[in-house]
Amino acid sequence: MKNFLHGSSLRSITLSLISTGFIALAMSVSFAGAQEEEPAPAQESTAPAKTASSAKSAVPAKSAAPAKTAQSADPAGAEKTAGTTTFKDAMKAATEKSAAGNPEGARADLAEAMKLATKPNEKGYAQMGIGDTYAKEKKYEEAKAEYAKVEALNPPPAVLQRAQGGMAKVLIAQKKFDEARAIYAKTLAKTDLKPNDKIAAQTGIARCYLAEKNYAEARKAFEKILTFEGITDEQKAAVQKQIDAIAGK
Repeated sequence: MKNFLHGSSLRSITLSLISTGFIALAMSVSFAGAQEEEPAPAQESTAPAKTASSAKSAVPAKSAAPAKTAQSADPAGAEKTAGTTTFKDAMKAATEKSAAGNPEGARADLAEAMKLATKPNEKGYAQMGIGDTYAKEKKYEEAKAEYAKVEALNPPPAVLQRAQGGMAKVLIAQKKFDEARAIYAKTLAKTDLKPNDKIAAQTGIARCYLAEKNYAEARKAFEKILTFEGITDEQKAAVQKQIDAIAGK
C-alpha cells in the first residue's frame, strides 16, 4: 500500500493525462467547447443629431430634467442574471456559480441555457453541465441520470464522448470498475476518435486497474498508449513515468 501511495506522483501524472481528454468534471471543461453566439448588431438611430445651440434654445436651463443613468432608468437591470439573454451568458453564469459553490444556482442557469440553445452541441454541453454539478456534489446517481440524457439530444460525437467520460468517472468513484471499463472500451471502438480522446479513454482503463491494485494490467494499459498514433513526446514521457512508478508492484 505504501508503494501504491508513493503515488502522489502516480496520481498527478494520471490526472494530467486525463485532463487532455473528456472526463474532467470541472464546469469550465464542460462549457469550453460550446459555440458562442454573436450578439445582434446595435440598431442605428434615424433621428438627426441636435446641435448644441438648438438644444440650448429649445429647453431652458432651469427646467431641464437631469439625465437618467442606466441604473435609474432600469433599477431592476442591475439584478438581472446573465442567463436571461443568450446561451453564452447563461453558460458563463452557470460556470461562475458552480465555482462559487452554488450548484443549485448553476443548474438553474444551465436549464435556461437549454432553452436558449439552438444547436445540438449547445444542448449537449448544457445537459452535460447539469451532470457535472451533481458529480461535483458526489450525488452520483443524479449525475449518471443527467449524463444519460445527453445521448437523447443527438449531440456531435465529441460532446457525447465527454458525457460518457463523465459517466465513467462517476462509476469509478462508486468502485464500479467493470462498468467504467465498458464505457471506455466503447469509446475506444470508435474509428473517428481524436488522439487526446483515445489517450484519455485508455488512461481511464488504466486508472480502473490501479484502483483495483491490479498493477500488471494497469501497466499493460499504460504501455498500450505508447503505441497510439498522434501521441506527443510530452504525453509519452508522462505515460512512461507512470509505467516506471508501478514497475515491480
